[in-house]
Order: sequence, then structure tokens, then C-alpha cells
Amino acid sequence: WMANASELLHFLKSDRHITAFSLQAQDMLADAVYEAFKQLVSVLQAELQTVLPALLSDRDDDVESTTMGILNLFTSTMALLRKCRVNAALTIQLFSQLFHFVNMWTFNLVVSDKGGIGGGVKGGAYCTHKWGLRLKRRLSRIEIWAEKQGLELAADCHLARIMQTAHLLQARKSTAEDIATLSSTCFKLNSIQLRYLLTHYHNDSGEAPISTELIDTIVRVAENTVDELTRSEGRQVLLEEDFVLQLPFLLPEDNYSCDIIRGVPAGLFEFLAPLQNAGLCVMTPQPSSSGHWTIYMDNANALMPRSPSELSGEMMNHPPPPPGGGGAAPPPPMMGAPGGWGGSTSHLRGSQTLHQGGGAPGYSPDFNNQGGARPMMPPPPPAEIQPPPPSSGSRMPPSPTGGGVGPGDTPDLMTIRLTKTNGMGLSIVAAKGMGQ
Repeated sequence: WMANASELLHFLKSDRHITAFSLQAQDMLADAVYEAFKQLVSVLQAELQTVLPALLSDRDDDVESTTMGILNLFTSTMALLRKCRVNAALTIQLFSQLFHFVNMWTFNLVVSDKGGIGGGVKGGAYCTHKWGLRLKRRLSRIEIWAEKQGLELAADCHLARIMQTAHLLQARKSTAEDIATLSSTCFKLNSIQLRYLLTHYHNDSGEAPISTELIDTIVRVAENTVDELTRSEGRQVLLEEDFVLQLPFLLPEDNYSCDIIRGVPAGLFEFLAPLQNAGLCVMTPQPSSSGHWTIYMDNANALMPRSPSELSGEMMNHPPPPPGGGGAAPPPPMMGAPGGWGGSTSHLRGSQTLHQGGGAPGYSPDFNNQGGARPMMPPPPPAEIQPPPPSSGSRMPPSPTGGGVGPGDTPDLMTIRLTKTNGMGLSIVAAKGMGQ
């Protein structure tokens, strides 16, 4: 539901003919995407709660078993999201919630005075060098999994507090230099959290106790940095982590399936057959179209090649200039996939005129999407180019004949247009899970 509703919402918002009179439908679909996301997070958090106790197991002989349940849940969730072609930005937001839940559940148990799992561990009993090493080894397995899935930035951000807690517990804390180093590496822990972890810390045999002065020093630094930042964001400085991740839900603006698909996907005819038989919709083939699904979208209006029939009509109405008449003829246009679907020539004629001065469109490599070629503005004829006068000390490029640059040797200038979208820019877009 989340994938289909978000894809349909993207079509309604981007289609230049439909967007103006589908505002109510867009609001309903946006609510549906958010509700599906919220319910999915709730279900996965409930499943996480059943496997998280193993993360704080006393066993040291089998590190893999302590995180197996968590990683199996993450892997099955990622496989389902990829199978349903959920937008990468939604996937990142979903796993950000799950990573935060792991961080929140584990950290709050470490700093809890109510005892550990089942009340079997006294408050503060996790504040030892041994538990710092355990947590670091076990959480690193989650980070390795996240990196393989392209979620390393989300994991690094939302697991930071429990990871820094593990580092604090297992690191040296006996000198002023040690405290200064910890103050810079444990930058996510606020003053209350640092004071609790250090005052409840149980020294190992042979380990020097932490002096009150050193604790006050690192706490004072946190008060002036972490605490101030927390208050500036309108949040309270507390010992325990919030259950809810304080991040707004964002609907993705790009990287949808329609940006990648060409032609008609397998199974679409069979899927639409019952709807057509019921008179709910009609699918009309357009054999001469380019095969792009974004051909009527405003954000791709000037970037999609036109259909073969439209291109041929333009070439008949505006033939290329003959040789010697102001520049060479442009290269032959690259046609869309024959037999593709996605648009009619009448719509294209009114909205996708890309040429200037009657010239046919040129083409540049596709820098943004997969495959195909992207139309661009054609170069102006050489006769209109005015090269800048050479400045003192500059040299003009030599002519092939050995002299200066003459009127017939003026280099052609080509304008290249690069389009930057508002994508997440994270490696999850290209990442694949193990065995997928």
C-alpha cells in the first residue's frame, strides 16, 4: 500500500494535466502513505522488542546469536521493501525509525535503575568495561549489515548514542587527556547521561577509579555543547532516550519507479484486464511513443525525447540547413524504443518543442537516468559565435594549417544542461542486499 500509494501520488502531483484538479485525491493518498508508514513502523517495533533482549545476553562465546534475531528481521524487511519497489527515501526513513528503536531500547536499559531484563541485573550493572566491549562487538554487526544495504549513514546517526556509550565504557578514563578525548568522541551524550554512566561505572580489578574532578570536567563540557544544542532544538535534557524519533515524515520527490521503467511492464495487461472489463478504465496503445512514463510530467517536460512520428513531422516542417548554409546539419535523433508506451503525439507537439531557430534537437549523454539519451539545446551556428579577444599573455589555439585562428577555424560551442534533483543522495539507491 505504501509503495503503490506513493507512486500514484507522484503521478498526480507531477502530471501537468491532472495535478490541478486532483488536489483532494493527492491529500487522501498522502494520508494513506503516512498511515501505512506509521503502521509498518509500529508492527516492526513490536517484533524488534521480542528479539532485542538477546543483545544484552551474558554469553560471550557466541556473538552471532546475540544479533541474529535483529538482523533476520532487518533482512526480511529490506527484502520486502525491495520486492515492492518502495521508494529509497521511504526505506531510509523506515530504517531510521528501527535503528532509533534499537538505540533507545538498549540505552534506556543500560541507564535504568529498575534492573535489567526481568529484573535480574541491578541498576548500573551494565556500566562496566566488559559490557562496553560486548556492546561494541554486537552493535558493530548491525553497522556492518547496514553498510552492505546502503544504510550506513542512517545507522551511524541513529545508533550513535548507544555506540558512544559502549566506547565510553570500554575506553580509558583515568587521566585528563583521556577525559578530553572522550569529550570529543562521545559528543551525542548529554551532561545527565555522562554523569550517570561515569558515577555508576564499576571499575575492573587494576583499573583506577574515576575522580570526581574528571567527571565534573567532562560534564561541564557537555553542558556547554550538547545540552545547549538540545535546548536550542526545543527539547529537554533527559537521562533516557525518547521513544519517538523526533523527525518529520517526508514524502519523496524523485527516484520513483516511473523514472526507470521503459515500455509496458510484464503483467500490466493482465492486471488491468478486470478493470477494463468492468468499465473502470481503458488502456490505449501508442506504438509510436518513446516508452517513457514521465512524458507528461512537468519536471521532465523538457528532458524527454519526442516520439518518432513527432520528430519526423518536425523534420518535414523544419528541414536542417544545407551544408554551407550556416552550419552542418545536426546528427540524426535517437528514437525511443519501438513499440513503447507512454504518450501521444498530439500532447508532445504542444509541450516538448526543444529546438531553437527551427533546428532539430541535439542529444547529450544521460547523466541522471539509466539508459537512453537526453535532448538538449542545440549549439548556435558558428557564424554567430564571437570569440573573446585575447588578453595580454594569453594564446589563441593554433590553426590546423599552422596559422592563427581564422573565421573558418572557430571552434564550435556546445551547451550542456545538467539537471540536479532533490534526491537523498545515499548509497541505498544503488545498494543490493546479500543474495538479492
